[in-house]
Amino acid sequence: MPVYRERTFIPEPGGPVKDGAVSGRVVEKTIHYPDTASPAPVPAHSPGPSVEAPAEIKKFLGAGLLLLAWRLTPGAGADGQSWIVPGICYFLGFTGLLKGFRETEDWEWNPFAGRGLFRGTANFIALWWWALIWPVILAGFVWYGSPHLRITYSYSSVAADCGYFGLNGWQEETFGAGGCPLVTFIPLR
Repeated sequence: MPVYRERTFIPEPGGPVKDGAVSGRVVEKTIHYPDTASPAPVPAHSPGPSVEAPAEIKKFLGAGLLLLAWRLTPGAGADGQSWIVPGICYFLGFTGLLKGFRETEDWEWNPFAGRGLFRGTANFIALWWWALIWPVILAGFVWYGSPHLRITYSYSSVAADCGYFGLNGWQEETFGAGGCPLVTFIPLR
């Protein structure tokens, strides 16, 4: 049976002090463990749960950031400052895609190798679902609209004029006497 000994110094309250040392006594505890394994030392700070996103979410967000960067890319002759946000989105998008592909267990491009057509197609969709969902999301943004947040609000007895910010950039909208909603969906231009 393994034995674990622990020594603890217990200072005496109000005891004599000599050269900065407090008098006290050493107490030794002996602990007997019934199993054969010796006790593992408890770390002073144990790590918490992992909060890192799975590989599929990294690929999905990376593809989305690349699409956003492509949408925000300035035209020819634009100044350098207008490239800051698209440049950050391009960097984060490529990083997310590459890191997601690296962390995927079987990321070689051979979804139909050695499998029947149905099983290969199912594996293709399971591996590349993030690439198939973004066209659906973008089609919804084009036909139905993308969310825009109300920034300014001007109200009169007849109508409400509001300024919204979203994927279209700054957008002025006029609503009836009911007022402007906080979030509205405006189709992409």
